[in-house]
Amino acid sequence: SESMRPELHAAGMQQIFLVAPTSSPARRTRMAASAEGFLYYVSFAGVTGGSQLDPVAVNAAVAELKAMSYAPVAVGFGVKDAQSAKSIATHADAVVVGSALVQLLADCSSAAQAQSIAQEFLAPIRSALD
Repeated sequence: SESMRPELHAAGMQQIFLVAPTSSPARRTRMAASAEGFLYYVSFAGVTGGSQLDPVAVNAAVAELKAMSYAPVAVGFGVKDAQSAKSIATHADAVVVGSALVQLLADCSSAAQAQSIAQEFLAPIRSALD
């Protein structure tokens, strides 16, 4: 809420707003006008890391948000591999890959194993985005 901003700013942080496909046009407009740092576009209504990503719809929504706001737009939820990251990055300013990585790391038994798995998972995504 707007009332949290003074405390966030005092701590050197910004409030990040989430916008989803189910957000009303009025909410989208309000969030775009109030954005600090970046807008986080939730690529679909569902569970993060799911398989329902529609790049055409996401890119259209990102273009709409970018036309309404000076803030960069990050996209997350459903981005789980190099192909999905690359398709979203054509319009988004940032791509968030969270759940897919967390799921891979959940059963790691050492820091070395986690590092190896993370590098193996992220390398093709980084390459696709370069």
